[in-house]
Amino acid sequence: MENEIVSISEHEGENYLEFYAYPMMDDDAGEITGVVEFVRDITERKKLKEELSVREEQYRKIFTNAPVGMELKNADGIIINVNDKLGDITGHEREGLIGSNFIEKIVPEGLEEKAKRDFCRIMSGEDMEQTLHSKKKTGEKYYLKLKETKLQLPDDEEGLEYLSYHDGLTGLCNRTYLREEARRLDTAR
Repeated sequence: MENEIVSISEHEGENYLEFYAYPMMDDDAGEITGVVEFVRDITERKKLKEELSVREEQYRKIFTNAPVGMELKNADGIIINVNDKLGDITGHEREGLIGSNFIEKIVPEGLEEKAKRDFCRIMSGEDMEQTLHSKKKTGEKYYLKLKETKLQLPDDEEGLEYLSYHDGLTGLCNRTYLREEARRLDTAR
């Protein structure tokens, strides 16, 4: 099987076609007797992937350069990403936080059970905002205003497509969707 993606430029823009070719074999003679080819237009999928790539880069820049500490953790409470500002606040190195359980690593002694209860509430969809005291790795006390929410990240192409056309927090249509819809309505006339 051979697979190739070809770019075709037209007056309306660039289209992408994906070609598949499969040899037809004569089992008795062991020879190729023909070729079956399939072609499909993957222009929209390619555009969505490019747009998603741009959005991912924008997200990374916002996350990395935010003037506040930010943390992402999975459903088990394992820290999967933090920005450098959170490391500054807690006194932990970024690399030392990633992969560890947030309760074991950054929750102050005596607040573990409260943190577990709060985490369960957040995972059930409740947004939380609270002011807490904590301690840096060095033992120095500090206060923080904590805002936590559950984010559901898509794990399939349909979910990625939905997010590319809708605001992740409000679920409302974004500019990309409105542009595409206006273009569709203009061509339908």
